[in-house]
Amino acid sequence: MISLLRNRLKFVRNNKDYNILLTSQGLSVFGDSLETIALLYLVFEITGSTIAMGMVMFFNLLPNLILSPFSGVLADMYSRKKIMILSESMRGLIVLYIPVALYYNFLTINHIYLVSFLVSIFETFFSSANTATLPNILDKKYIEEGYSIISSSMTLMKLIGYMFGGIIIQGLGYISVYIFDSITFFISGFAISRLVLNQCISKENNIRSFFINLQRGLSYIKTKRIFHVIVFVAIIVNFIITPINIIITYSVESIFKLSKTHTSLGFVAILLGSLIGSALYPSFSSKISKKRIIIFSIGCIGLGFTLGGLILNYYVLILGFFIVSIFAGLASVGLSLLFVETVDDEYRCRAGSVLNVLVLVAAPLSGSLIGIFLDYFGLELILKTGGALIVSCIFLLTYLWTDSHSCNQVK
Repeated sequence: MISLLRNRLKFVRNNKDYNILLTSQGLSVFGDSLETIALLYLVFEITGSTIAMGMVMFFNLLPNLILSPFSGVLADMYSRKKIMILSESMRGLIVLYIPVALYYNFLTINHIYLVSFLVSIFETFFSSANTATLPNILDKKYIEEGYSIISSSMTLMKLIGYMFGGIIIQGLGYISVYIFDSITFFISGFAISRLVLNQCISKENNIRSFFINLQRGLSYIKTKRIFHVIVFVAIIVNFIITPINIIITYSVESIFKLSKTHTSLGFVAILLGSLIGSALYPSFSSKISKKRIIIFSIGCIGLGFTLGGLILNYYVLILGFFIVSIFAGLASVGLSLLFVETVDDEYRCRAGSVLNVLVLVAAPLSGSLIGIFLDYFGLELILKTGGALIVSCIFLLTYLWTDSHSCNQVK
């Protein structure tokens, strides 16, 4: 383990542009994690409603669902570096609205919905450009290691944010948290401005070429049958596990009657599990194929989700979600690498955006409905049913994901 850490530190130090990208993302993710936990507390204090928390998630995910195909095409047509800088700057400005509204005491739940929606718009453009950036700054032989380090590092920064989020909120208050979050966006944008990015930008950047490129991206995805199977399963899994943070907050406040510290501990457990899963991927991939890693991980996600429904206890619930996050992290790295190896650079942003929309299509619906489901069906039934549906997906994947789909690219 120490040897692995030493090699990874050496890898980061020896790749300047990769180091810049890692730093900018780390700062942004750390600020986001503080914002996430602060937002959940703030919404619950204002409304006392799980439905309101679900609506925040809905407005946060909606732009991603609508704009991803377009943001991906733009990221192929224009400078990804400029798109990322502009997106981070706009997110920093928009987030500043919340501390200002809190200071002058005119913040309402509708303002929070609007801020979440606007921030998510620019997050969508940032993510589309960022997704395709790594292969442009690393040699192909380093891609797997690069993705693994970024995935585990981002999870670590979220983990740190969640660990200290409750303490920072109680000690400094919501205003300070959101000001700090805004600053991280600006620093991230500045770091990206130092990035040297070798990107082949299309000379055709008018409206007609925009829609032509969008159609090409859709047509390209149709030729990659392997993703048809995976996307269908990912929609089901995402619909079920997306509202985990809301489930934890609701359970702590309404079922187990515990303190906010227990909410933070739950978030920490999820991020810690994801960190472990991402870090372990290289060890698994040297012995097991991507196909088997992904299928096995999805089965374990389902079992972990079910655990909390079998024994209604806070620590059992968090243990189950910890298991979910470990194998979600493992599957996430595998899918990212599968995408990079299968999709040509020319189509990477467009194809990635289209796939992102398809995978996330059920997430806004899930986020908006989870409060209603918890009120009408109860936590235990949701966890048991959701876990059973996820486990059933492994049979679907095993049957439909054949070697002919992989075209010998999934090793």
